[in-house]
Amino acid sequence: IVRDPFERFFSAIQQVMHYNTDFRDKCLHDAPRLTWWKSSRKIKEEEALARLKTIECAIDEMENNHFRGDVHLLPMSSHFRLLDEDTFNSGDDYGGEEGAKHLAVSVFSMKNIGDILFHISGSVKGNNKETSIIHARDRSNEEYATSSILAKLSMSDCTEEMLEKLCELYHVDVALMKWLGYRGKAVQRCSL
Repeated sequence: IVRDPFERFFSAIQQVMHYNTDFRDKCLHDAPRLTWWKSSRKIKEEEALARLKTIECAIDEMENNHFRGDVHLLPMSSHFRLLDEDTFNSGDDYGGEEGAKHLAVSVFSMKNIGDILFHISGSVKGNNKETSIIHARDRSNEEYATSSILAKLSMSDCTEEMLEKLCELYHVDVALMKWLGYRGKAVQRCSL
């Protein structure tokens, strides 16, 4: 299953900060406290700044600590095990060179994750619709999010410099998505 690298990044931050208290304590900037003297505009500005600082810290942590060694933060291309013994086949069997490596791949868009997980794992009824058991607690939903700030992260919270860093960090995934024919936000933005 392939996912737009930007969307994957925001989802990964939500997921990793849920269980990694070190990462959360270091990078999560909490929402401003509600007080009677703050206008709603001021609160929105403070929330936007908290999201920006959270993303900025997460990017810096990933750059300086090799994606924190976390599978959720690593580029999805790093998960492919192209030289695994199971993919080694004699070239004669597959009409290629002797000792060639072959890998059968099926690619699904992350947009279809609900249908895919429903098929693989069964379903749960909730909110008058069925959802997969695995994906029942979506961290981008404020009900299940570790923080309201994490639930609202998006590309619009990033500066141009932050987007450029994300393009650099996930350049292999962007190239893979482009090669596969996907035209997501990262492919469009990073191909400039």
